[in-house]
Amino acid sequence: DISYKELFENSCSEAFCAGTAAVITPIKSIALEDKKRIFSESEPGEITRKIYELLMGIQRLDIDDEFGWVVKI
Repeated sequence: DISYKELFENSCSEAFCAGTAAVITPIKSIALEDKKRIFSESEPGEITRKIYELLMGIQRLDIDDEFGWVVKI
């Protein structure tokens, strides 16, 4: 977990949401009251892209699923 304080102190260089349907979705900015933290104006960052490619590779069975996330039905 990351606190709002950490987000606004620039301790993070990227932010994203992760989920089954959303996969990995980059967050461009976060606003809280009168504060706004911008993470990206354009493309997702390097870490976000790497995690996206890893997750998609596992879902497509291009990368071994060492976590047991993919279940054959």
